[in-house]
Amino acid sequence: SGDNHHLNCNRDATGSWEAYSVVKIGGSGTINSGDTIALRSMGWDKYCAAEDFDGNVLHCNRDSAGSWEQFVITKTSGSGAIHFGDSVSLRSKAWNRYCSAGDGGKHKVHCDASNAGDNETFQFMD
Repeated sequence: SGDNHHLNCNRDATGSWEAYSVVKIGGSGTINSGDTIALRSMGWDKYCAAEDFDGNVLHCNRDSAGSWEQFVITKTSGSGAIHFGDSVSLRSKAWNRYCSAGDGGKHKVHCDASNAGDNETFQFMD
């Protein structure tokens, strides 16, 4: 958070600034592994984009979900429907790179990883 609208992974607990809506692109209903989604910050009420600078850092500053705001969500184990509690990875469609919280202690989320590992794993929560 902050005025720069970065998506940061630096909190020990979940509050309103750590909540995001997952919006399915091109359809509705259940979100499945491999679907294209957009992330909407509940705190900023803006869509998150993988920006074209600083290692494709995520900023939640967009009013609509265009190509830079689209991500492929994939279950890290198995396939099919994604449920609360599942571990997932996010791959930027614009950059074809995975989003990572491994920023050398700075906690910004960047979409610059070529593979999905531990730093590129997020938990899908209610």
